[in-house]
Amino acid sequence: MNADPFGFTSTDVEQYHKAVLVVVDAMLQQEMLKVMSPGTVGEARIHGAGRMDALNDILVELQDKRTNALKTNVDQTSPPVS
Repeated sequence: MNADPFGFTSTDVEQYHKAVLVVVDAMLQQEMLKVMSPGTVGEARIHGAGRMDALNDILVELQDKRTNALKTNVDQTSPPVS
């Protein structure tokens, strides 16, 4: 059995994972609007851009972990090739 926490098979858990992705993406979009606002200048813009980068990194990491876990699960449950 794969111990990777992103290799879940339960539909409920998969829905939670998708919900987390939606929330992180919404946070990223909100931060992007703040950074692009004409009223955001100087240090505030730099700080917001850093937050955007961090949120994007989190989003990509969660998606990559899930993809890799699914590949690992398929590899472990597939019958051996003769």
